[in-house]
Amino acid sequence: MAASTTVISTNGDVILLLLDKSKPKVSSHFLSQVSTTFRALLGSRFAEGQQHRSAEFPQYIHLPDDDPTAMLHLCSILQYMPLDEAMRSKHDAPTVKRILQFAATADKYDCAAAVELTITSLLARFMQPGGTLSLCLPHLSDLALAAHLLRLPRHFTIFTSCIVTEHTDPFSILLSEGIAEHPGAGAIFALEEQRTAARVQCAADVGGLALNACDLCYMTGLFNSFTNAHAKILNAEEDHNPSSTVNSSSLGVLKRKILRCDDIVVTVVHPDRRDCDTYYTIEKETIWQIAHGMSDIAHGLCLSCARDPKESCSHKSVVVGYVKENEGP
Repeated sequence: MAASTTVISTNGDVILLLLDKSKPKVSSHFLSQVSTTFRALLGSRFAEGQQHRSAEFPQYIHLPDDDPTAMLHLCSILQYMPLDEAMRSKHDAPTVKRILQFAATADKYDCAAAVELTITSLLARFMQPGGTLSLCLPHLSDLALAAHLLRLPRHFTIFTSCIVTEHTDPFSILLSEGIAEHPGAGAIFALEEQRTAARVQCAADVGGLALNACDLCYMTGLFNSFTNAHAKILNAEEDHNPSSTVNSSSLGVLKRKILRCDDIVVTVVHPDRRDCDTYYTIEKETIWQIAHGMSDIAHGLCLSCARDPKESCSHKSVVVGYVKENEGP
């Protein structure tokens, strides 16, 4: 049975023939106003633009290479029609996939600016603090790629920041998800360098604080309290070393643990004489600097530099500002 025509514009003079046999009827005037790609396709230089078309005798244009659902959504937004419920679903995973497909189509037809208001409203819930915590690494990467395609700098920074701080999965799992075929994928994989560098710095800083606390016991040959100090800072088991604890947790979890710390009193115990015990205090402000140092390393990416890679990004203050604003007071 042939698919019926979906009327998006009652005065439409073009019917798009999509891969799933759907046939949205659209206005060439609307499409040409907001899309340079449609403007060229429907202009006099191409065969499609040289044919007579009207609402009574619409022109048929085959678009077999485009995602049918994404094209339908794109035409609906461009011509001020409501989206279907699927695009506004509260189920995160399928919604994210549709958003990425939509973004790829909007990018292909060069109309990202025309859909910005609608797409940012669809992304609003994911921009809330904790709004991406339910998303796995591949789906969060989809959101970041969509923001990249749609040229949304604040969204791109927030989503890439969440990728680097809230996930422990290896980035290699993205290879099986088809991420690599999208523009901007290289930037996503580069986030692993940020995460690794922040983990290394955190382990070194925590270990350094604990070792500094035990300088006295090293000099006097007394029993040291290194594992006890780092365990208090990271809220970990005393038999874990800092690297093991850091590498098994997300950066976000580590930062929240560190920022909850109060002053830590380390006891240096004499093995034979308890009346010689020594106490050393690590002040909470010193401990909190570890978390701030992690944020200084792992803060997500700058869209302009991701789209036009440079040797080093000069927009770090802007990126960090986006993240802090999004976290709220």
